[in-house]
Amino acid sequence: MINDNSIDFEYSFEIDGETETFTCSVDKQTQLNNYANAENPPDWAELDCEKCANCTLNSKDNPYCPAALSLGEVLKVFSKYPSYTKMTATVEVESRVYISKDADLQQGLSSLVGLLLATSGCPHFAPFKAMALFHLPFSTPEETFYRVYTAALAKSHFSDEMDTFSLNVINEVYEKISVVNSGIAKRIRQAVVEGDSSLNSIVILDIFAQIFIIDNEETMEQIKSYFVT
Repeated sequence: MINDNSIDFEYSFEIDGETETFTCSVDKQTQLNNYANAENPPDWAELDCEKCANCTLNSKDNPYCPAALSLGEVLKVFSKYPSYTKMTATVEVESRVYISKDADLQQGLSSLVGLLLATSGCPHFAPFKAMALFHLPFSTPEETFYRVYTAALAKSHFSDEMDTFSLNVINEVYEKISVVNSGIAKRIRQAVVEGDSSLNSIVILDIFAQIFIIDNEETMEQIKSYFVT
């Protein structure tokens, strides 16, 4: 759906003849999703429940974890499915449609979870808010690396910080996110879900965070070869 104030990402999962649909609407100004102010949140979404070790928020001002609030509906819809469930996922955004065929649910769900976390309002995911407006569903690790790097360069350019830009800054962001991913996984276990697809989507994101830190130089060299011959 085209809207001057927000952008909608409609994820549809075809599973065993049924279709589960989930829409993430991101405000273009605040870059927050439509679940950031969820009503009647569950106990496991309280900030002090399995609070992340590096959380910078306090429960007085933020009684609920913004990341947990954004994931609440995902758990309700998808927790009944095992992570290995085969599905076809379709994402519709403005004038484009993306399709991921014959993949495991956790792979498609990981893309949605990543979008929700980036636009949740969690301070550690703030560097990805603007990038979420240009969300690329089902991206490969290499594609994600390219988008993260170019987004970081754009931010440095517009903030007049090019002279101090360093790949280490991106590493630090992912190191923090890895801690957050672990905390969110603990929260989801607290939710006592029937299936494990939502939990495994967090695991996939955390695996990528670790790969980014370990292999960023190698990936950078690969991407560099596309531009410099």
